[in-house]
Amino acid sequence: QRWDDCKGEWIAPQKVDDNVRSDIGTYSRIMSIATDASDGRIAIAYLKVVHLVSPPNQNDTTAIYVATSTDDAATFTTAKISKHASETTDAEGDSNNTAQPAIALAGGKTYVAYFQDQSACNTGGTGCGGGAVLATGTGGTYAYESAKDSSNTDHGGNLVARSMPLGLAIDSAGKPGVVVHVEPAAAYNTTLAYWRPGDATYVKIRDSKNHQNDDGAASLVYDGIKPRVVSRLQEGTLGSVTDYALALSSSNDGITWTTVAVPKTDNVQNTEKILANAGKITIVAGGPHVFTTSDLVAFTTSDLGLAQTSAQTNGILAADGKLTVVIEGTSPVDSSQVGGVVYYREP
Repeated sequence: QRWDDCKGEWIAPQKVDDNVRSDIGTYSRIMSIATDASDGRIAIAYLKVVHLVSPPNQNDTTAIYVATSTDDAATFTTAKISKHASETTDAEGDSNNTAQPAIALAGGKTYVAYFQDQSACNTGGTGCGGGAVLATGTGGTYAYESAKDSSNTDHGGNLVARSMPLGLAIDSAGKPGVVVHVEPAAAYNTTLAYWRPGDATYVKIRDSKNHQNDDGAASLVYDGIKPRVVSRLQEGTLGSVTDYALALSSSNDGITWTTVAVPKTDNVQNTEKILANAGKITIVAGGPHVFTTSDLVAFTTSDLGLAQTSAQTNGILAADGKLTVVIEGTSPVDSSQVGGVVYYREP
């Protein structure tokens, strides 16, 4: 759906594709959208059912698709991105299934990061733990890389948490980065990790200090070439904040990281988005709340008051730093109404 600035109204919605996945979890990422300032492309990465299983199998087979438009979303061309050992047999079940698509466009290239079951050993292969895959496309042809942890030999060195959305961004030099949650081989210590495609292993940002995490999330942005991450990874205490929901992690080189707590408020535990503009970091989180910082330590907190709770939150910063936010609300201010999509533009 597109907004017409001249008319001050929304253009009629246009269907992009059918049979996208909608039942894999309230806080799971179903789709992701991006634009490319260099060529005007719009692209959407999404989950699509490619095979419905028959009982007693329970999990349909899903794949990652990308729909791309070169005419300002008037028309779209769709293509399947993920590779699978099988898409037609019930016995396959959810083996090689995909989840959590994230897309970024820059310099005429398309970048798609996603989780794939049993992808640690070979993309679309079998017999290994689930991992993060980055597909990089140029002219419709994609190259694939799978993130691994060379220090962990379990499951081919890959135990990425499929329930937690990935973070994907492109820095000012045109190089992609990915943030994932690495599940422990035992116990509960989940690791938030940063991966540069081409590197042999992750870089640890922080961990959960043996606290159980079932539905964390992370969002990545670059301030120039410096990575910044907002994440929802419970570790019990961070500084003076106990049982917090959000934290900001920053690095100048992608190797050494500093993490501070985002101010604790109610209803920020759902999804989050981090944005950067001229050294200023903006975080949008469920509620919705907006947190801003210029020194990566002290925050200004704003309550937009648009919904009591949000299932999904997203946003962009214009060139002048003005914020636009879209919230999928589950409980509007008037609790007698059903949830809906709220679109907010900073005055």
